[in-house]
Amino acid sequence: PSAAARPLEPSAPARPTSAPARVPIITPSARTPRAGALSPGAQERLAPRYKHPIHLPPLETHNHPIIISVTVVTKARRPILANPRAHELLRAVWAEAGHWSVGRYVIMPDHVHFFCAPGEQAGTLERWMTYWKGRLSKSWPEREQVPVLQTQHWDRQLRRDDSYDEKWDYMRANPVRAALVTHPDDWPFQGEIHHLRW
Repeated sequence: PSAAARPLEPSAPARPTSAPARVPIITPSARTPRAGALSPGAQERLAPRYKHPIHLPPLETHNHPIIISVTVVTKARRPILANPRAHELLRAVWAEAGHWSVGRYVIMPDHVHFFCAPGEQAGTLERWMTYWKGRLSKSWPEREQVPVLQTQHWDRQLRRDDSYDEKWDYMRANPVRAALVTHPDDWPFQGEIHHLRW
């Protein structure tokens, strides 16, 4: 048969000219919404997914105060805080670091819980935390225990529907849950430095 009458043979598939493009892997940080767009409730739901704490800027709402709940732990979880001298040093350092005001607090053997609020000329919470932790280490008498506290801390902004008193009742019950005392009032390493408006 002539060339015009021959059936056409299927052609081989074309070879790719380059390797297929890789699909980018989206990490949790890439999926995280812009910090300023998150409400305190969304911050609370998001934070537990991460190994390290997320420090988001406080969300300002019209005519409503800002109160942050903070937890900070000793280096290597050394039980060195629940004593009168450490209690006095912490109160002195917080009083001196006045850009943020510390409200109610409870000092456990290896960590501290407290509430704080920004002052009129306050910088970021992270800078303030770094400052007073450094002052505490400089004042600490046992130099082999310096740095006293871990670099990281955990913080959570109270929401509009939260009760400051209820959060405090839960916080001050920590010594009872740890079997250190039978009633919160029996724990001597707690108190209030500034009255925080809520």
